[in-house]
Amino acid sequence: MSEWVASFFRMLLATVARFSRSQSVGVSRFLVKFAGRSDSLKVTEINLRTCFPELNDDEINQLAKASLEQMFLMFFELGQLKYWSKEELLGSVEIIGAEVLDDAVAADAGILLLVPHIGNWELMCAYLGERHELNALYDPPKVAGLESVILEARERFSGKMHPIGIGGLRAVIRVLRSGGLLAVLPDQVPERGSGVYAEFFGQTALTMNLVDQLVTKTAPRVLLGWVQRVAIADGDWRQGYNYRLSFSALPLSHLADLPTESERQVATARAVNAAIEDVVKIAPEQYQWEYKRFKRPPELGKTNIYRRQ
Repeated sequence: MSEWVASFFRMLLATVARFSRSQSVGVSRFLVKFAGRSDSLKVTEINLRTCFPELNDDEINQLAKASLEQMFLMFFELGQLKYWSKEELLGSVEIIGAEVLDDAVAADAGILLLVPHIGNWELMCAYLGERHELNALYDPPKVAGLESVILEARERFSGKMHPIGIGGLRAVIRVLRSGGLLAVLPDQVPERGSGVYAEFFGQTALTMNLVDQLVTKTAPRVLLGWVQRVAIADGDWRQGYNYRLSFSALPLSHLADLPTESERQVATARAVNAAIEDVVKIAPEQYQWEYKRFKRPPELGKTNIYRRQ
């Protein structure tokens, strides 16, 4: 069964890879019209109301639809990552902060790159894979058969993906200690006991301890990296879009001087969440708001905001 799913998924990706970026925008806008009251739209609206209480209902609705349009683009972009040439993928990419990455590489230490779920974050696999032997942690998909195809796309440019878990954690610690480059998605919701609570857009959110753990164990250079879609014609996505890859330093090593482990973990989580907030505010419609970022509230038994419908 999983082999059939993988074959069908490859076929779908090969089909959508034939679309230009302008065509993928048109199809994504068409699909949004049929999203109706889908779970993705409901979760997106809940997250937007929670994080942007100053917006009225019409503003929330418009932002939610724009967010879903950007979400649908991710499927087309996965096809492009798997089947387009490196020149096609990266021929229209603007790099901001390249010197930050170059300086980190020149320091001959491990590099921990934090990549939040904004824009086409998977494009980092193509840009960094062949240049810096990118390693990354990933959460295996729940549908059997999809994992192999997704890994084929993400590892196509000499990248190496490690599944989240004890084995993956040991592997990435070795990567950082040997001076390698590791990418982590820092806004994934961990299990209770694997994170601390820190503010995210004014809300208390369970935030992973993994970043603090990696910084404490390996003392890497910590960078924030994100990929933003930029319309070719100002405000008119129908003409297609290019990408802007940005890198900035995120110093965290000074937090090691805090007196207790718990204080250090919370301070690290706050710093990471604040950095992600700043990035999201640049293009809020490109953040993956359909993800249930607040699904594990601090008080056990507290009403889950995603069950209010």
